[in-house]
Amino acid sequence: MKCLNMGSYCSQLSSPRKNSILPPPDLSTLLNNYEKESQDSTYWLEKFKSSLISMDERTDQIWRTQLLEFVLVCRSALQQGLDNQDTLNSLKEYLEEGGVSVSDLELREDLFQSLESYISKSSGARGTRAALSGSPPSSAKVLENLKLVLLDPSVWKTLENEYSRFLKQTPSPPKLAVILSIL
Repeated sequence: MKCLNMGSYCSQLSSPRKNSILPPPDLSTLLNNYEKESQDSTYWLEKFKSSLISMDERTDQIWRTQLLEFVLVCRSALQQGLDNQDTLNSLKEYLEEGGVSVSDLELREDLFQSLESYISKSSGARGTRAALSGSPPSSAKVLENLKLVLLDPSVWKTLENEYSRFLKQTPSPPKLAVILSIL
């Protein structure tokens, strides 16, 4: 027989992967928690992503999920640097396909060109020579442009609006569950 402590009944009813009843209050908190690998962060990010997928399917326009994935790759690149070839390829792919819309076209082109230049200087024989000589190519321009693109209204504000829509659709917990969780 299972022993129940007072106040823990509601937590036993929830999903084993989810401990928090409520999602993070805003997109920044969701992404920061995910990057810190906080409790429930993966659960809520997956729920948000599945919500974006369903909205993309309903409207027959697949851009919301790509925008979220682009933001995650950009934030990963800003935190871990551009040493990972997969990250570089992902960024290039998102910019080549036109899947990510940026309101400042010059900024988008500048990011693409600086990324292309960095990839060409850091890969192949040229990259090997630079690494051996002790002067690897600078990623500062690419990282600066990534920051600016993330702050672009067509990227951040759009995704933030989608997250607000997701929060409105997420049902609030039952009042009894809230009261019992306090006890």
